[in-house]
Amino acid sequence: MKRWGLIWGCAAALLIFGLWKIGGEEEKGLEEAVVTTGEPMQEKEAFSLEMIPGATAKDLAVLLGAPMKKDPGRYGYQWWMYKEGEAPILIGMYEGEAVTAVVFHRVKHGDVRVGDSYQTIGRRKTLQRKFPLPSEGPYTFELSEEDVRTRPLLPFEEQWSLQLYIDTVTEKVSAVRLIRNDFLLRQQPYRLVYNGALPAAEYLDREEWEAVQEGEKAQIFALTNYIRKREGADELKEHKEAGAVAYRHSEDMARSDYFSHHSPDGNGLKERLEGISYTRAGENLAARYVDPTAALNGWMNSPGHRKALLDTEFTHVGIGVFRMHYTQNFLTLP
Repeated sequence: MKRWGLIWGCAAALLIFGLWKIGGEEEKGLEEAVVTTGEPMQEKEAFSLEMIPGATAKDLAVLLGAPMKKDPGRYGYQWWMYKEGEAPILIGMYEGEAVTAVVFHRVKHGDVRVGDSYQTIGRRKTLQRKFPLPSEGPYTFELSEEDVRTRPLLPFEEQWSLQLYIDTVTEKVSAVRLIRNDFLLRQQPYRLVYNGALPAAEYLDREEWEAVQEGEKAQIFALTNYIRKREGADELKEHKEAGAVAYRHSEDMARSDYFSHHSPDGNGLKERLEGISYTRAGENLAARYVDPTAALNGWMNSPGHRKALLDTEFTHVGIGVFRMHYTQNFLTLP
């Protein structure tokens, strides 16, 4: 007997922003080293996404050197973080091979690159509302108009796809994700129509979740500062006490099934930050995004969240991740 199904996955992600000042009313919110050997040095081959499918750890060492950081991911692969210049490169490794990669800078090769305008992409490529995954079976993603405008999908190779993150303010590609289709199906980032059974979700125990959450917290911190520096703002310092506050709020929202700056008991950011010295504070919330890259893209495409993330008066940030809930607490210290 055939079984047809439809799920929404992470298509309906959530965002909310708020800003507070001490002594004032709450403002309106939205609910390398040089070595001389005598031998001619070989020029390192320029990195491009075309090199990712099938790349091994040895391949990546030749291309990018040693990763700065390794963290577990929520979909079975391990995130390896690299830098090329100031820009981060995230590569997901599974059973010794790269299965996904995210770039935030304009790599040398490729007909779709960071910095390309949305209009240019539209002239070069057909941006589809329906995106079948024949390599995986009878599965089809159905993208909304908003999905096509902010995070369109493109076929790459038989078993791979490209996901473009569009900055709707600049109307340019801000990041590109290359992902193997079986892992794209695990993420389910769009409305999914299918016939048959879905692949089993990755099971994580409590310790594994805690490791994933710590890794994603570090990713959000690194990506936030990269974006701020790119946009002309100073980098933020980590505020661990505010991070603990942010984590507890993310956990509370997930466990109590709400999404708001105010908890069911009426307490808001001001009450949660009690005991922490600051002159100004703001809070970004996100939920149901597949990972930090997706959440950052959502924040940057929302005016209030973008303003907070790039605010030049903020000096510190505390970040908390619990399951699929993300909280940023921004502070200006006295």
